[in-house]
Amino acid sequence: DPAMNWDDVAQVRAQWRGPLLLKGVLHPEDARRAVATGIDGLIVSNHGGRQVDGARSGIEALPAISAAVEARIPVLVDGGVRRGTDVVKALAMGARAVLIARPQLWGLAVAGEAGVAHVLSIYRSEIDRVMGLLGARDIEALRKHDVLVPVAGLYALGVLYQISLRLEETVVALGNIKFSVMSLIRGVIAGSLLFWAGSWS
Repeated sequence: DPAMNWDDVAQVRAQWRGPLLLKGVLHPEDARRAVATGIDGLIVSNHGGRQVDGARSGIEALPAISAAVEARIPVLVDGGVRRGTDVVKALAMGARAVLIARPQLWGLAVAGEAGVAHVLSIYRSEIDRVMGLLGARDIEALRKHDVLVPVAGLYALGVLYQISLRLEETVVALGNIKFSVMSLIRGVIAGSLLFWAGSWS
């Protein structure tokens, strides 16, 4: 609804006295406005890129928003958190906590409650391992300079991946050979994404 604005947020705040978190914040000025409006916490998120596929990712926007908030309210982040290393990166860059969704749903689909517990145990072990390798005895010891997030490179590879999808849609009607070629190209790009991400984790 394009008519929605900060007055609507203020109205919700006035009517609800419980904890109120605002999700979808990607700009430091919006973060400052949220604090002034009485919001209790922020969730830095681009909603999975569903609204604007070229929007900044949560991890990209996180440092500036954390700096703008100045620890006055908790800052959470979501989006693409698939490994314990992702959690550590977010915490080091200013997040109070990290939200995950799909991995838990995958675990639920495979093995119910036990599957979700197993997913969380994987996260815990990976977080513990990477913190040990960084020499961080607790969360407070993590600092931004401990991690490197090559977001620009990942974004470029992501664009190439999306282009390959569009090309595949274009040529699929021309025969299985070309379809297979495009599938191969898409696989190479996807593999490059995984290699790039893993090499910096």
